[in-house]
Amino acid sequence: MDFLFKVVGGSENDENSRIKIPDELICTGSIVTAVYGEAVSSSDTTAMSSKAIFTLRNRSVDQLNVEVLTGMSGKVYKSIDVALSKDTSDAIEFQQEFLHKLDPPGMPPHDL
Repeated sequence: MDFLFKVVGGSENDENSRIKIPDELICTGSIVTAVYGEAVSSSDTTAMSSKAIFTLRNRSVDQLNVEVLTGMSGKVYKSIDVALSKDTSDAIEFQQEFLHKLDPPGMPPHDL
């Protein structure tokens, strides 16, 4: 935490505005394993909720979520497979594979 305060304060920058990240803060393996340990458990919600991984890109978030969910046991919930419309004249048949690949903002992925 001390390192982060120094970065924010600008005292970690060298003469070229670069920052040397200490070796102990560099993760060369799985970031998920480094943060959550070998056994990612959905039953230990207290331990899981006290840790977080932050990233700048949604693509990275999606990849990390897949890695975490793969390591967890339990039931997989899937999204619906049909598009619903009140007006039947607007109804369009969508391929299930197409619906499964959609990832609209604010919505969970197909497999959860």
